[in-house]
Amino acid sequence: MTSALVPIGVVAEKLGVTTACIRQWAVSGRIVGAYKLNGVWRFDWAKVDRWYKAQEREPTVWGSIKGAASGGSGSSGRARKSDGHLERLLGIKP
Repeated sequence: MTSALVPIGVVAEKLGVTTACIRQWAVSGRIVGAYKLNGVWRFDWAKVDRWYKAQEREPTVWGSIKGAASGGSGSSGRARKSDGHLERLLGIKP
C-alpha cells in the first residue's frame, strides 16, 4: 500500500520546524521520502515519520549537576567585581 504524499507545510508542522528547514533538508537529501513534482515538494509521510523517529536520541549528560551549579569547568565560581558601569546605566547606586 502506498502512503499519500503530503505538502511541505504539513511535514514542517508535524516535525515542529519551518518550511525553509524542510526545504533545505529535501534539497540536500537529508530527509527521506521527498519528491519534487512539477516544482513542488511533496513528501511520503510514512517514510518521513520513520526517518524522523530514527533520528531521535536519548539526551547526553555532560558533566555533573554539581559542576554545572558551581559554574562548570574552568569557572572560578566567583562573581566578577563590577566597575559600576552597569549600575550607572540602570540608575542604581553602586
